[in-house]
Amino acid sequence: MKRKLVYSRESLDSTTKLLELNPEIHTVWNYRRDILKHILSPEPETKIENNQGSILESTDRGGDDTVIASSDSSIEKHSINKQEMLESELKHNSKMLLKNIKSYWMWNHRLWILESMEEPLWYQELEMINQMFKIDATNFHGWDYRRTVVKKMMDNDENAADGAIGLDGRDGISAEGSKKGSAEHRKSVSVKSEFDYTLKKIKENFSNHSAWHYRSKLLPDVLAELGETEAKQLIEEEVEMIKIAIYSDLDDQNAWLYFDWLQGFTKEKSDHSMYFIGIEMANELLELEPNSKLTFYFFYRRSAVANQI
Repeated sequence: MKRKLVYSRESLDSTTKLLELNPEIHTVWNYRRDILKHILSPEPETKIENNQGSILESTDRGGDDTVIASSDSSIEKHSINKQEMLESELKHNSKMLLKNIKSYWMWNHRLWILESMEEPLWYQELEMINQMFKIDATNFHGWDYRRTVVKKMMDNDENAADGAIGLDGRDGISAEGSKKGSAEHRKSVSVKSEFDYTLKKIKENFSNHSAWHYRSKLLPDVLAELGETEAKQLIEEEVEMIKIAIYSDLDDQNAWLYFDWLQGFTKEKSDHSMYFIGIEMANELLELEPNSKLTFYFFYRRSAVANQI
């Protein structure tokens, strides 16, 4: 039997109720997107009258029998402002996101909304992420989404021409600067500004694994823009930051993991000094905390690798 899908205001409202009960039903998110696509679609549909006298709009899509029901409460497709409706959908998503901040499907739907806009609100979106990180700065979905938003901004020629949000030293912009046209509130968002932002978040919480991870993705690009002397200095600064983080909490593995990654990264450039720095650091820490299993584990790993160099 062919599936029948009804695209109406009632159907849209039904998906809202279902998703408020359980935001992890991805099939409902897909259905909701399909409803919105049909509502926002500029193509006219063939209208058919059923035996109850109400109007049905029917299309044939991929062999499925798709039905768009119209009634007094349904949406008039051609009187809709696409941007306004998607902004409304974004606001609704924001309210749900506050209650379900770790829902992958909700973040996925949010990105679809913005990508469907004629004028995507990337500036405003980055501000939303900054505000969200004041509540929970360790949310992996939020950081992954942030990387996508920043990439969209940097890839957008119009954003590059107008100037984008600066993140260094500030959490976002004022309400007046959250949309197009407020250039005085915007600086160019860049790999360097994001790199600085991760440092800020790491200093706020050394256990922020997502911030460390994002930093590891940015560091190669930052180093690529530096000369040999500046690059060496930055690596040294990274090591000092790692030491501070490790000395602050010997049982927190996040700084050690970043140090592991940094060792592998520098090894690719035939620089083995990181292994000996790690051994020296672990020795010092074991003198302070001889019962630290995590420190001993990393010391053992570094010693084993160093013996092979």
